[in-house]
Amino acid sequence: MYKIASANFVSDLLGTIDLLWPIVLLMIRAQLEWCPVWKSPSWISLVEQKFHHFACEVKKTVPAKSTCLHLHAHEESIKEMKYENVDLVEGWVIVEDNKQATSSKPAQPLNRFKWNQREVDDCK
Repeated sequence: MYKIASANFVSDLLGTIDLLWPIVLLMIRAQLEWCPVWKSPSWISLVEQKFHHFACEVKKTVPAKSTCLHLHAHEESIKEMKYENVDLVEGWVIVEDNKQATSSKPAQPLNRFKWNQREVDDCK
């Protein structure tokens, strides 16, 4: 569970879009060529190369635009806790769910979860 308006969630989302973009292009190209993806192994190897390149590039302070279009465009604003004129909050992620602790005390649901703060660098 994440806070939706958190900087780390936005960074994860943009990174996922950038990561999956080569697959989207592969699917579009296959549709345009009327060719099933499994009949185009040379295209698949290109996508694999892009994945490896992405894995290296995403760790950089500002990833290259050619590899990480969305992260590149918004990396600096996310660090300033903004995204498209929306104020972002610090990210938190649930790391433990202690259902037994609350089963006898249903009036204290906040004690059920253990949260850790998650920074944008944790996404990388």
